[in-house]
Amino acid sequence: MVADLKFWATGFELQLMSVPPVSNSHSQSAPSARAENLEFRRTGVLPPRQTSQERYEQRVFLNIFLGILGIFLLALAFIFVLRT
Repeated sequence: MVADLKFWATGFELQLMSVPPVSNSHSQSAPSARAENLEFRRTGVLPPRQTSQERYEQRVFLNIFLGILGIFLLALAFIFVLRT
């Protein structure tokens, strides 16, 4: 199994690692879930996941963007009030 190998493929960073078995007792399709789990264990490939650092960076960007948008809207409202 590949342990924590990172590589770039088509612009996205994918992480390859071994996957422990997952118990899906509430799953509707247990055979397909088992087959999917076996495929993950065989290939060692997980779908790309978002790290906490990436979530933090997105929150910071969103906060800055919304702050700038709020200041712009306040300026528009102030200009509109001054004209009347």
